Amino acid sequence: MDKQGTNPIFKVLLTIILFAVIVFIMIKGISIVKLNSVKQEVLNQNSEITAVEKINSVGQWGELQTSYVLEVRKGSSTLYRVWADEEGEIKDAEIISGD
Repeated sequence: MDKQGTNPIFKVLLTIILFAVIVFIMIKGISIVKLNSVKQEVLNQNSEITAVEKINSVGQWGELQTSYVLEVRKGSSTLYRVWADEEGEIKDAEIISGD
């Protein structure tokens, strides 16, 4: 048997898969850091908010302006859905559940 090495197609395929996984992890990590940054800005600028339950971004890839939707608690039991920008400024709010 000739021990020339593994199949070159296998090496290329493995490299492509590894590259795709690394890019996916980097994009996911950047997204998590950005969402945590917005969450902290909302908490810092709005003292009446006691907790952020959920946060999601609204928009598509390549959009210049991105807004964020958060589910927040004001007080102990009132849950609100708020729309905020990257600086933590709340643009709109609605009650989801509460007293």
